[in-house]
Amino acid sequence: MVLEWLDNNLMVTAPPSSPAPPAMPLRPFLASGHCKSRVHCMACRNDAAFRASLLASGLVRERDFECPLGARIGQTEGLPEPPSIHRPKMGLGDVIEKMAKPIARALKLGCLDAGGKLRSNSPCAKRREAANRFGRRIGL
Repeated sequence: MVLEWLDNNLMVTAPPSSPAPPAMPLRPFLASGHCKSRVHCMACRNDAAFRASLLASGLVRERDFECPLGARIGQTEGLPEPPSIHRPKMGLGDVIEKMAKPIARALKLGCLDAGGKLRSNSPCAKRREAANRFGRRIGL
């Protein structure tokens, strides 16, 4: 396998001694989701070995390439931040509910409505809320 740049795209081609399959484009690092996700910015700008591995694998043309997001080599502060993924935190009672719901359904305890959701006035819902309050008190 030979990596070469053709028309600004990295291509994988067969060595001259073997029958040549059609060239297959590889996605350059700077256009990949890895770069655009901004998760690797600290390693990319501050770890020469990281950049050298990208160069060795043929994903960039030079070791100290320009960052498309504007970060400089050696920059440690003010790097582009990865997008925040906000997920509501599950409380202790929510976790217990998730594990106990199939059991409550099988035992027909009456805590679930016809749609399988916890009834708000059921003893199970009151226990879930109490466990959530306890979890918040102890820092969970």
